[in-house]
Amino acid sequence: MNNEQDEIKHEANIHSWLYGVGITGAISFIGYIFTPMEIPIRLIVSVLIFSLLLFPIVKVVFYFISSGLRCKGCNASYSIKLIDTKREFLSAIPRSKTQSLGVVGGDTRGPHCGKQAIIKSTWTEERYNITNVYSCIKCGNTYDTQRMETRKQGYSSIKIYR
Repeated sequence: MNNEQDEIKHEANIHSWLYGVGITGAISFIGYIFTPMEIPIRLIVSVLIFSLLLFPIVKVVFYFISSGLRCKGCNASYSIKLIDTKREFLSAIPRSKTQSLGVVGGDTRGPHCGKQAIIKSTWTEERYNITNVYSCIKCGNTYDTQRMETRKQGYSSIKIYR
C-alpha cells in the first residue's frame, strides 16, 4: 500500500473507533439501566459489557466502512477517495405551521391570562440534488453517487395571543 492508501485506512480506523465507542457506550448504558441491583454492581456490569463488546463492535464497524473503500474496477483496497461534491438546487417551497399551545391561565396573571396562545412558524424548504464523485487512486476509475437533501432555511416563529 502507498501513503494515500495508508491515510485512507487510518481515517477508516479512526471513524470505526469513534462509532464503535459510541455504539458500545449506548449498549453498556442500556445494560446499566436494566441491571436490577445497587449502583456499584450496575457500574461493574456496565464496564464489563463495554470492555467485552468494544473490540468486536469496532471490528464490525471497520469491516462495513472499509467495504466501501475497495475499487470495483481494480479491486484495490483503501483506494476510493472523494474528489468532488456538486450541489444542484432543485426547488424552494415556502412552508408554515400553526400550533396551538392552549389557554394561558393557572398561576399566571397578566395581559395574556385567559387567551389562546398560538405559535406561527414559517420557513423555506429547499431541495438539493447532491452528487459525490469518487475516484480510485490506483486505476483512476471514477464513479458517482446521488442523493436528495432537504434543508430548512429562514426559520422564524412568533407567539400570538388571541
